[in-house]
Amino acid sequence: MYLDPSFAGMLVAVIISIATVGGVIWYSAKRKARQLLKKDDTTTSTRIHDGENNEEMVDTLEDE
Repeated sequence: MYLDPSFAGMLVAVIISIATVGGVIWYSAKRKARQLLKKDDTTTSTRIHDGENNEEMVDTLEDE
């Protein structure tokens, strides 16, 4: 069976493309599953200690 060199190059490109798309889908699905299964920790807040009085202050500029 004769394979034209341009066909073989195109076949290799298609195989690499399929593997790349499959890897991206796998990575995205794994990342989404981790996000869905991780513990939601929204009750914590950042505490800042005042150096002089050791009073705790809540950081109101904390990113959510």
